[in-house]
Amino acid sequence: MQKSAIDRHPEPSMLAWLRLVRIANWPSAISNILAAALVANGTWTPISQLITLLAISLCLFSAGMVLNDWYDYKLDEVERPHRPIPSGSISRNQAVFLAITLIVSALLLSLWLDWRLASEQRSSMLTTCIAATTAALIVGYDVLWKRTVIAPILMGLCRAGNFCLGASAIENKFPTAAGLPWPVLILAATLAVYVTGITLIAKRESSERLTGSIVVGQLLAMVAFVSYFLLPTWQKIVDVAFGLKNQVAFQYLIVWTAVVFTYHALKMFTAKGANKSIQKLVVTGLKGIIVLDTALALGFGNGSIQFACLVIALYPISVLLSRLRPLT
Repeated sequence: MQKSAIDRHPEPSMLAWLRLVRIANWPSAISNILAAALVANGTWTPISQLITLLAISLCLFSAGMVLNDWYDYKLDEVERPHRPIPSGSISRNQAVFLAITLIVSALLLSLWLDWRLASEQRSSMLTTCIAATTAALIVGYDVLWKRTVIAPILMGLCRAGNFCLGASAIENKFPTAAGLPWPVLILAATLAVYVTGITLIAKRESSERLTGSIVVGQLLAMVAFVSYFLLPTWQKIVDVAFGLKNQVAFQYLIVWTAVVFTYHALKMFTAKGANKSIQKLVVTGLKGIIVLDTALALGFGNGSIQFACLVIALYPISVLLSRLRPLT
């Protein structure tokens, strides 16, 4: 009884809702949309379409976070008792109602955007198809297959869907496949591998020792990270999109990110107690998504460093929010 009294600390209402939707992770979802739009067309205009895509992305992302806690409430009562649902701040019924509302809102916004674009010879319903597919992947991960071996892959595909969403309503300057520019598809697939690796690690973040899945997850993340820049097709993207000055800055940015990521990876392997180091590696990996998106903004932003500066500005915001509301 004493344990229950200690564990249950209801938060003020607004803070509980913000924690439930993982507001600290919003910057990485936003950076995906901004980067994908730049990869497709090198600009963020028309801004009204970009804002709508951001709203769709955040609705789907938040719904996934809410469903995650809704499904995990029994486990969280033991491992994370201060989360909103096990702490009693928000009921499971309230959580699932919010998740459904967010998914429906995302689909309605997608339909509205495609309807607007129909008059501009974009009647393929691409945004709606991507949003609906991503929503299905989110539900599949959170409700049906979360405890299976394919769960990390589904999470990676969810993130890839979010990236593709950013280019779905933007005119593009590259040849397309399935309605999307081929660089967007390649980068989305690489991002999916990266997030699959991070998810494998995250699923063992409460562990006190290293496991095979943590090692595999780290290797996947690092391979995807390197593949971002070593794939033969990537060199073609670099040739098209990068000027020499931006390419040098881009390389420095990648080296810096690799050093930070490797530092946490080495720290994890040398730690006596793996728990905290694993958690830090997961957080670093999630924040690393913003840095990768910044690199893309630097390369594809029509030679303007302003785009990259605006994307990387999301990084300190994520750091600040993570101190108030944890990323995981």
